[in-house]
Amino acid sequence: MPRKRPRRCRPHYDADDKCVRALYAEHAKRSRDPSQGPTWWGIDESFVTGEYLIDDEFHRDETDGQAVITRDPEKGAVLTEVYHNMAFCIAKAARR
Repeated sequence: MPRKRPRRCRPHYDADDKCVRALYAEHAKRSRDPSQGPTWWGIDESFVTGEYLIDDEFHRDETDGQAVITRDPEKGAVLTEVYHNMAFCIAKAARR
């Protein structure tokens, strides 16, 4: 039986030592239980993005929210929501 590799969080920091990205991976695939938070998230000047993946596939129960969400970093307004459900995908621009 192959040895199970531990799940890892790989944070990335900017020059001011602020965490600007984090990625959770297991068995060389992006993966994290959606109830524990996004698998990958990142911040830059124009947006904040969170992505929910299991075994490198976008996944999140639709009743829990989006598989990918992008927000304005200053106002927190939702810019983009993407829902993934198996092979079915609906992308919609958020209404302001």
